[in-house]
This record gives sequence, structure tokens and C-alpha cells, in this order.
Amino acid sequence: MDTLLGKYDSDVPYQARAENSVERIGKKYQWIGLYRVYAYLCDTCRMKINHWSTRERFAEKNYPWYAREHDYYDPTLTEKDLALEKSHQLFEVIRPASTMGQNAKEWLRDESQMPPLYFGLKDNEGREWVVLQAYSTIKEEKGDDKREQFVFYNGAFANKSELEKLRAWASNTNFYGRWMPEHSGSIDYRWNEYPWAESYLQLGDEDDEIFNEGGGEMRLAYEAQLQEDYKGINEEYQFMSTAYMPCKDMMKMFGWHTAERGIIRDAQGEIVAINRNIPSDPLDALLVLRSKLDEYMEAKGMVLFWSLVGQKLIGSHPNALIEFLTGAAAYKVGEEIDIIQPLRKEPPAPKHERVKLKQEDFPSISGNLIDQMNEMDEEELLRMLSEEFENKKDKGSEND
Repeated sequence: MDTLLGKYDSDVPYQARAENSVERIGKKYQWIGLYRVYAYLCDTCRMKINHWSTRERFAEKNYPWYAREHDYYDPTLTEKDLALEKSHQLFEVIRPASTMGQNAKEWLRDESQMPPLYFGLKDNEGREWVVLQAYSTIKEEKGDDKREQFVFYNGAFANKSELEKLRAWASNTNFYGRWMPEHSGSIDYRWNEYPWAESYLQLGDEDDEIFNEGGGEMRLAYEAQLQEDYKGINEEYQFMSTAYMPCKDMMKMFGWHTAERGIIRDAQGEIVAINRNIPSDPLDALLVLRSKLDEYMEAKGMVLFWSLVGQKLIGSHPNALIEFLTGAAAYKVGEEIDIIQPLRKEPPAPKHERVKLKQEDFPSISGNLIDQMNEMDEEELLRMLSEEFENKKDKGSEND
């Protein structure tokens, strides 16, 4: 029997790390053993909450979802992209103006030609919606002329009383590099478990959500859930791997819930926020009704701030020519969007001041030479030192 099973196991073809459609018999019993060990540990050990947190916390009760090995499949997934259907019903397709009338390199260098910004939209009923988080992408191609424009909108709430301080800071800050905090998606809870289930709540508390930038406290205006396990669903029906939703505080204040994937509804079943994602349309965004956003910000004394990063590029990777972009904007209840920093090319990094050489640290070098070296730029100094090193090496070779 061992021989037969060994022969079978050796013939099982290797598949990708995440692919388990064909298992070795030996592997089957390894899985059984692993889960028995997990069950024993859950019954006898304290379980750490949120392995990603720097703060060590332990569960009062050892729920199975605290273990790293558990099923991440969402049984509510369907083969219909309901958020797409609702997006088509609510919104017209955005059709940005073409840039192909301008020479490609001229367009790339032209600082007046920046990607269009979409902070809000009107739906087919005339209601206004505001972006909490978004990606806008415009691609154009004509023969060998390939162009792309990209902007990432990262929304955060800040105190209204600190708006002027925020504006002064954000007006010339370089946001490129996406160093501001952002939510990229968590697999540790399911879409419909936000924001009420223990699987979500165990990931953090209010203090974890607050960060300090621009001289004041901020918290992201949205969260994100990532779905990676689509077992049993064909790839063509695996919609919206990352879905976004308004921040927990807004959801709780209004009693909203995550409904169909990508859609947020109120207690009456009305759509109040949606992941707008229409093929061939430039804007993929989490949108919230402006009336509800205004109500929330007025009650909390908040403004909505966006850090913006983007790119303009021509050609194809890895030979594309790219301009990196930065910008910022804010929204205050009842006012128009305040473009704090219009999209612009990423400024060059500031030159750092070189440490000056001191005579006492190099007693074998004359004071005059030390002064000359301090006047040189870095490239010139390195070239001189390299030449000096080569000369000494040549003289050493001659002596040998």
C-alpha cells in the first residue's frame, strides 16, 4: 500500500502555490494534522488579536477567525457584478477630451496639460456624489503614440478648525511616493462583516485610525476589503477584488450597512455610497452622497482632504517617459472644492548640505587643500579622491 500511495503522490503534477485542485495523499493527511494542531492550540493557548498590529493584544475568547488558517471564501459572492449594474443606472459614462492633437513629448512636458480631476459627480437624478477614494486612468493610443494619465485620490478627514494650517502645509508638500497612510484592502474579514462583526473589530480600535500630518490629526475617510478566495467561481466572474466603503464612524452614525458587493445602503435600503467602476470610463471611485457627507462633516466638525499623486507617460514600459505628479485639495461643507495644490510635476529633491571636512580630523592634509575640498561639489570631490587612489595604486605596483 505504501508503495502504491508513494507512486501516486510522485505522479501528482506540481501546481501554483495557491492551487489545490489536485492534492497528494500525503498532503491530505498533513492538512488534517495541521488543523488538529490548530484546534488543540485554540483550546489551550491564548490567541493574539491582529497579527499585523504593533500593539500586542490577546482575545478574551479564542474565536476561530483569530487563527491565520481559516476559510476566507465569501458565500455571498455571485456571478453578477451588481455594483456595475447600479453604476450604469446611476451615472453617465465620462468621456475625457483627447490629447492626441498635441505632439506627444510636448504634451508630456506641458505643465498646463494635466489629468482632469474628478472630485464629484451628479447622477441621472441630479443628486451630487463626492469621492472618498478613487483612481482615474485615461489611456490613448494612435499607432506608436501611446499615452496614459493616472491620478490616485486618497481621502482623509481633518478638523475644520485646522484647515488653514492644513492648507499651508499641503500647498507645497510633495505627496508623490504614496507615503500618506492609505487602505489597500484586508482579507481578514468579509465584505458584509464590515463594520459590525468581531472579525473586523478585532483588527484595531479608534486610536489605530488616527495619524498626524500637516500639524493636526487625520483619519482616512474610507476602508477597504480584499477578496482573494473565489473558489468555485470562474475567473470571468471574479468582480471587484478590492471593495471600498466609508469609514467606520460614518457607517455607525447613519446605521449604514454593506449590501451587495461594492454597494452601501441605509436602513431603508437606499444606496448611499457605491464603488463606481464602469469599463472604458476613467473613474473608479468610492462615491458617497454629498448630502450625507455634509451632514456627517457638520456633526463632526470635519473637512475632507485629498492627497493626490499621479503620472503622465508616453510609450510603453520599460522604455516609457514619465512625469510624476503631486497635488492636494479639500472640501468644506457648503463650499466648492478647494484646489490647495494644483497637479504639478514632482519637484526635485532638495539638495542636502554636505558635512564640511575639518583640519583636526585630517592632520596629514594641509589646511589649504581642506578648504579646496570643502568648496568642491560631491562629484568633483569623489573624482579627485578616485584619481588619488588610482595614483597610489599605480605607484604601489611600480614599487612591487
